[in-house]
Amino acid sequence: MRNKQLICGLSVVLIILMAASMVIAQQPARAQRGQRDQGAQAGQRGMRGNMDPAQMQQMQQRMQERMMQGLQEQMGMSDAEMTAIKPRLTKVMELRQELRGSQFRGMMGARGARGGDRGGQQNTPNLKGLAKIQSELNALIAKDGATAAQIKAKLTEYRKAREKIQQNLAAAQANLLKVLTVKQEALMVMRGYCD
Repeated sequence: MRNKQLICGLSVVLIILMAASMVIAQQPARAQRGQRDQGAQAGQRGMRGNMDPAQMQQMQQRMQERMMQGLQEQMGMSDAEMTAIKPRLTKVMELRQELRGSQFRGMMGARGARGGDRGGQQNTPNLKGLAKIQSELNALIAKDGATAAQIKAKLTEYRKAREKIQQNLAAAQANLLKVLTVKQEALMVMRGYCD
């Protein structure tokens, strides 16, 4: 009888010790996960708001160079051929990026205007062209005292600027197509650089 009680008592103590060791083993893993999550959040905040404009421009240039190298390989072009079309292709890429950037900024601004803490406003001193106009429009939309006439005027300005970029893009694409073979043209269309 005493042996049974002793065995039961030891079993209970053993179960408690095993459960405690499992809990203790999980705590460092949770702490590491928490630190990773905090680090990722800090990294995202840094990417969103603390990136130097010069760094962003360098990063975009590196990405553009990689895309150019990939296109050169796919199209089977020599360095001389690529050098010849590079200015035309660069112009197309820049105009497409400006239009795409305005769509992204528009989505972010609309989200902020619906209830985010920024109210759709961005720092406008470094922005120019379509990005500046769009930022000003987002700020007007978020502003409580903005009149319909003010918003309409800025919206008209935005549409005109966007239309001008679209016209410039169409002209740049036509200029690029003049120097491409049919196979290269097809590749540009498939990649979305030309219509």
